[in-house]
Amino acid sequence: MVVRTRREEVNSPTVAHTVATWDDETGDAELVEYGHDGLIRRRAVISHWPDVGDAKPGDFVGETIWYGPDGTELERRPILEPRLASS
Repeated sequence: MVVRTRREEVNSPTVAHTVATWDDETGDAELVEYGHDGLIRRRAVISHWPDVGDAKPGDFVGETIWYGPDGTELERRPILEPRLASS
């Protein structure tokens, strides 16, 4: 397992920087957004489902769940298998 972390500065009135941590093997990740005061604004947990090896473009292959600073779930978004580029 190879876990990587990257910090990125953000040009936003509410977010100063983000910290992303992800697993190269699974694609699972966490993204944390920090405000200018250094406090967490929100956090996303990104999960890729392991049993979708035969997924077709547009199929659900994972999920992103956003949480508020207090841990309250804010939103869920599906992750779709990418569509193939047309030649």
